[in-house]
Amino acid sequence: MEIKIEKLDLKIIFRAFLREQKAFLFPVVLILLQLFILFLIDVKSDIFIYTSILNISLLLVFFLIRFLFFYKRVNKFIYILNNLEFDNHFDKHDFSLIENIALLKLQKLLRNAQKADAQHRELILEQEEYFMLWLHQIKTPIAAMDLLLQKNKTGDDFQMRKALLSIDSYTQMALHYLKLQTKNSDLDFAEFSIDTALQNIFRKYRCFFIYKNIVLNYKPVNLSIITDSILFETMIEQIISNALKYSCLNQKAPEITVFVENTNSIVIKDNGTGISASDLPKVFDKGYCGQNGKNMQKATGIGLYLAKKIADSINCKIEIKSKLGYGTTVRVKMKK
Repeated sequence: MEIKIEKLDLKIIFRAFLREQKAFLFPVVLILLQLFILFLIDVKSDIFIYTSILNISLLLVFFLIRFLFFYKRVNKFIYILNNLEFDNHFDKHDFSLIENIALLKLQKLLRNAQKADAQHRELILEQEEYFMLWLHQIKTPIAAMDLLLQKNKTGDDFQMRKALLSIDSYTQMALHYLKLQTKNSDLDFAEFSIDTALQNIFRKYRCFFIYKNIVLNYKPVNLSIITDSILFETMIEQIISNALKYSCLNQKAPEITVFVENTNSIVIKDNGTGISASDLPKVFDKGYCGQNGKNMQKATGIGLYLAKKIADSINCKIEIKSKLGYGTTVRVKMKK
């Protein structure tokens, strides 16, 4: 964090100057003593007045010159402080001993801070690389488990698929979260079909729709957009996943409707439990579950937070309208 020192008020500089000029009292005392002696020996009044004016004028000129040098030194010191780097060189003759010691100490602190910052960045980069590698590698056993489940169906097929889907979803969430956190990560913008992205999500969650008897209302729109397809699909998946999760809790026949509005918005609507008015402003906060999430006991509060971060990165806007007990409508606006 960069902290800049503002220019000091003239009164503050003048008071500091007076405190530093204690030695200046000596010539003042000498001049006053000289005038007093002239007064005692009863010199002519015009000579006394001329001498007094000359001494006081010289004293004031000397005082003003010293103040101007002091004022310039203070401003130069502030400038160096505001632009100080650990390897900057400055003219030590321009400053007092204490000021030189302060600047050298600050340079040492800056050098140590920069070294610590570089080590911290290196550590963070190593951690990101490790987690990215781990997240990519874990996808292989997940895919293998999915194939085994397809071949060996049992009575607990849905529960096993649900658990596997959760593992896969959390892995993908972590992968994309790390990607968004990495500043050097470039987004892969390309044209793709909205239908393809949505159908990939529906296919992934088909066991939920079937097992929970959730009705899906969706008509293909044959519309293409240009953005990062993987992040876009992940964003929509988080919203549909939430709709599936909370639709199952309602006593009504669960139903999810997905449609495109005005060619620039995707609307995901469910008739689930809805969101309370007090929870609605906080649904995008990291780790916030709300009352519905607390009731489920397995909510992480990461899904909508991740969706919002993705939306911000690919120039989209997410709007949520909901009423407790009457379902939720999420509108994803794609800015042109």
